[in-house]
Amino acid sequence: MSNTIPSDEKVVPSKYQAAILDNYGIHNMIVQAVAGSGKSKTLEMLVTEKNGRMHRACLLAFNKPIATVLKNRGLPAYTFNGLGFGVTNYSFRGSVLNADKVADCTKRRMTPHDMKLMGAAVLNLVAKSYTIGLVPDHRLLNTKGLVAVTREQPQVWQDLIETYDIDTMSPEGEDLTDTIIDFSRNILAECLADTRTLSFDDQISFPVLYNLPMKPYDHLLVDEAQDTNLIQIAFLRKALGRNGVFTAVGDRNQSLYKFRGAASDAMDRIKREFKCVEYPLSICYRCPQVVIRAAQQFVPQIEAAPGKPEGVMQHLPKFGPKTFRTGDVIVSRKNADLVSLAYKLMAARIPCGILGRDMVGGLITLMEKIEANYMAQRRTENQISFLIESLESWRDREIEKAKIKDNESKIQATTYNF
Repeated sequence: MSNTIPSDEKVVPSKYQAAILDNYGIHNMIVQAVAGSGKSKTLEMLVTEKNGRMHRACLLAFNKPIATVLKNRGLPAYTFNGLGFGVTNYSFRGSVLNADKVADCTKRRMTPHDMKLMGAAVLNLVAKSYTIGLVPDHRLLNTKGLVAVTREQPQVWQDLIETYDIDTMSPEGEDLTDTIIDFSRNILAECLADTRTLSFDDQISFPVLYNLPMKPYDHLLVDEAQDTNLIQIAFLRKALGRNGVFTAVGDRNQSLYKFRGAASDAMDRIKREFKCVEYPLSICYRCPQVVIRAAQQFVPQIEAAPGKPEGVMQHLPKFGPKTFRTGDVIVSRKNADLVSLAYKLMAARIPCGILGRDMVGGLITLMEKIEANYMAQRRTENQISFLIESLESWRDREIEKAKIKDNESKIQATTYNF
């Protein structure tokens, strides 16, 4: 690899970065990086330092904007999807991308009534089954020719439903779990069997599940490792050469994408599977000293960068919709606090959103389920009364489910009243 990285200034590595640079290639490594510690910059320094000795290298970035920035700096950067698409398209020539492949299959297999009642749950469950590399034992699939990351067992589907809190109840309290699983199995099997069209999930899954030929890399580097899922980790194993050097950088405390299927133990799993030695990256270049001292209650190893200002941190004993302005970011350790505040903001007609939770979409899905149930029962009473009754039933069921799981945060969020 002969790329050079343009830079207008000489960056002096910190003691942590120096240790990573000095020990690269001696063993596989995983870097535990605190927030604002320059994870991508460290990878850039690493590739720059080893330029000329990385003959076949690949840096996998979390998303396309990050990959584009890194490529513009001269790094051999790709996304999982970009690399996977090349591998899949080479083996299945003539295949075309269809981002709506799963949704299209779902609409073909489900009636409009079923779509309103169960469509969101089925789509969610199929999406999560992709992340664990699940291969169902189905007549549409030649399972002997597929390399499953997760083999289908009776409890696998139920575990996915519980892990991601997928709502499988009708507005009237009927348990639709078996029907939702049955639809999901059929849809997943059909999508995996169809190699003529590729969804974004197929781009990563097919190279692994179909064991497609792939020229491995001598140097494989992974950014944001804490947000990888099981199928991505299996993809990494396939992408790394037999004697290749592996480096992963991430932060266990910044795993934000569990709702997308990221493994909660992704970094520890990677550390075990690739036999990595762990290195710290503990200097935060983002925050002033007062914020770092507060953060040390939860992340003791985090350090303020030399020369950072003291900064100001205010304590707000009371706050509400009028406290915040457009563009503000609110961080909370408890989802219940965010949900309650979000409802208040929406009631005040202030646009807002919660990362990992489609509140508007969730409300629409719930309303569609209630509407489908109303039409199916040919109810004649006032629609508002039926809506209130259905919402109360839904609330009571969610609270009972949360009590069983001892999920106090969800109980608080579900029982919130304006």
